[in-house]
Amino acid sequence: MTPNKTNEMKNILFLFLMLSAIITNAQPPCYVPTGALSWSLPNDHDPATDRILIFAKKVGPADSVIYINIGEPTKDPTTYGAPDTNLNVLNGSIPLNIQYENDSLAMLIYNDTLGYCVEFSGGEDTTYIFAVFRTFNGIYSNPMYARGSTIAVQRVFTILMANSTRLQWRKEPSIAIDTVICVYSTDSITIKPTGYAAKYLPGLSKNYQNSTSFLNGTDESQGKILYNSIGDRTEVSKLPIGEIWINIFTNQDSCWSKPVSRLIDTR
Repeated sequence: MTPNKTNEMKNILFLFLMLSAIITNAQPPCYVPTGALSWSLPNDHDPATDRILIFAKKVGPADSVIYINIGEPTKDPTTYGAPDTNLNVLNGSIPLNIQYENDSLAMLIYNDTLGYCVEFSGGEDTTYIFAVFRTFNGIYSNPMYARGSTIAVQRVFTILMANSTRLQWRKEPSIAIDTVICVYSTDSITIKPTGYAAKYLPGLSKNYQNSTSFLNGTDESQGKILYNSIGDRTEVSKLPIGEIWINIFTNQDSCWSKPVSRLIDTR
């Protein structure tokens, strides 16, 4: 270590910082939504003197403007309590020993001398912001920030064609999912699918009237499955004219996300 490293710490942090979010499900035996932050350490990183600290704060809806109040961090990194990677703690009172010293709504999720990744759990369809520090003998670098949401699909929209309607949605490329199920309904759907996606394949049709009933017809919204695969679009014939609901579910094995529901107009 050279004396100049203290000054360099103000300008050098990670070579790369990436955020990914993976939706699963809070219903047992599934796990709550999870994500991961990964990074590469600079060549001069020395675990004898350097530490990586990561703080998280709940943003809420994706378009919310929320930041972490950074201030001038001075707290000895070794005096923090054990990091907590359950971001649902951010919904309530954060223990004092892992609160960020300048922002009581941010908490410590990582504090170690090495590493390249930290996995965390959080709320479904929720956006978080992260502040990442590298410290040298307790002196903090400038933070780097990451922001990510635990949602697998978004931007559901329609393209009206001559004899059909094309439904499209944007999949997050960094999110690992097994299946996308698209469901038409007369209202938004709150009931999640159950079991494996193959359960909903029999009877699948591009004509919604003839297609597989969602949850075997037990849902109050009279849902019909329009798509059950891994892509980002489908073409459906004879959708009702007017305002309808399109609900998108994703899964990993038998664990299902909550729906992304959009009211669309087919006129």
